[in-house]
Amino acid sequence: MPITAVKESVDALLQARGERYIQWGTTLQCLPEQGFCERQSTAFVMKTLEQMHLTSLEPLPISGCIGRLKGGRPGPTVAVLAELDAVYCPQHPLADSKTGMAHVCGHHMQGTMLLAAADAFSTPEIRAQLPGELVFMAVPAEEMLPQEFVNKLRAEQGIVYPSGKKELIRQSYFQGIDAVISTHAYTEGPPVPDQFYIQTSCNGFVSIQCTFRGKAAHTAECPYDGINALNAAMLCINGLQAMRETFPDGEGIRMSYILTDGGVSLSTVPEKAELSVQLRAKTHEMLDHLSDRTQEIARHAAAMVGGYAEVEASMGYEPFRGDEELAAHLEAAAEALGVPAVRSPHGVYCTDLGNVSQIVPTLHFSVSGFTGNLHSADFAVASPVSAYVLPARAVARTILNLLGGKA
Repeated sequence: MPITAVKESVDALLQARGERYIQWGTTLQCLPEQGFCERQSTAFVMKTLEQMHLTSLEPLPISGCIGRLKGGRPGPTVAVLAELDAVYCPQHPLADSKTGMAHVCGHHMQGTMLLAAADAFSTPEIRAQLPGELVFMAVPAEEMLPQEFVNKLRAEQGIVYPSGKKELIRQSYFQGIDAVISTHAYTEGPPVPDQFYIQTSCNGFVSIQCTFRGKAAHTAECPYDGINALNAAMLCINGLQAMRETFPDGEGIRMSYILTDGGVSLSTVPEKAELSVQLRAKTHEMLDHLSDRTQEIARHAAAMVGGYAEVEASMGYEPFRGDEELAAHLEAAAEALGVPAVRSPHGVYCTDLGNVSQIVPTLHFSVSGFTGNLHSADFAVASPVSAYVLPARAVARTILNLLGGKA
């Protein structure tokens, strides 16, 4: 069967089974779970994939699953990636009443896209024409997790990274994969006409934990005998604020911080204060530069009051770099589907897909079909067909463009 005929057959099948996919999306939306706790959604995805007679299917460590589908002819290995976790948003009408988690970032759309693509490509007559292998990866924990929960996972589950993709990279799950394709929800508040937004790049981030040490003393009787760690933290914050005006344009720099410990009693000079800092930027070089300056500010701030600072920096998500060839294949797919495709400007947000993009050519694009705001109580599906069926059609045709040509 010519590749053009395969594309049309896959697209026709995806449209014909649209109601099935909408039902899957609705089910996943009602299974919101925290990262590394995606038990119900993992079970649903695995149960659905089991009906497709994939080459192999197995659970991932802790949560998530991976299925493989070998085509009828040799070719590259392409991973279709979907995130499973939800966001804490108890105000959302579909939030879990016990956990407060809700699918307000559209990850349930990604899961639907993955299942629909697997459904189409596993059809015997399509599979026989498929050159290469498809890997369907339903992965956990893209959203940032509470530190206390991360510490528990490290102690009980042996994870190293508080991120699903970083942990799977560490465990070699991305070895042997030639390309990765993933999607995301797009919304500007009101409903947006069908459109694809190709992410070309986005920020990475580094986290810096500053612990300021001083000396306790009675605040009334002998405050002069103490060393106020909270004052050191405040001086550090002032230094960080002064650093803002030095941020060069075009680097996408964002800085945020929270004071997590400032003392325990008004009668005691604080001997300990803790400040958490997050820095986002477009390049590794800028992240390293900002991290070094922040650590220097923290240490000097502590020295100014006679104390000292313990500073620990850790790399969060790597900057994302979209692959140009994959983007071109999506643009060709969009043209065939009659849907506009737009190159998005550099994003100041971060995703652990950035880590994947540093080692494997990666395509990440967003789709309309939603309304409200991401991570907010008003986020909702505006058009089920656009949200659940169209992404699968775009991914399937992009895969076939990559494997067999754009014709």
